[in-house]
Amino acid sequence: MRLLPLPGVFQPPSDSYMLADQLRRERLGPGASVLDLGTGSGHLAVVAALAGASAVAVDVSRRALISARLNAALNGVRVTALRGDLFAPVAGRRFDVIVSNPPYLPHPGEALPQRGLARAIDAGPRGRAFLDRICAQAAGHLAPRGLL
Repeated sequence: MRLLPLPGVFQPPSDSYMLADQLRRERLGPGASVLDLGTGSGHLAVVAALAGASAVAVDVSRRALISARLNAALNGVRVTALRGDLFAPVAGRRFDVIVSNPPYLPHPGEALPQRGLARAIDAGPRGRAFLDRICAQAAGHLAPRGLL
């Protein structure tokens, strides 16, 4: 698998590679649907697509979505890349797997950064701004027996 780093897009850290390994172990295949929230480079969506799943990548960053599309093309797979905040672009849809490696570093202020790489890593005063939202909303977007 090849990933081309683009300037201004957070590149997969080592924990993303652990998530990718877990996705591979899930034996995804044709007919499986995977949602990658906060896709960044598209790494996890591309892993799912390489396994034969239908992959949807969501991010608020235009650059991230360009990166996800480019990395999908470099790997010869199709990934649907949608711009928006977490589940908003996929309202009403359900997925077999929802995967994310969201920002998790505590941020000293209440307001989260709106631009740049800081937006990709800062997660509020407790480091849970995105994780809590994902966990609260995921059940409404998981297929029966789906995995988060």
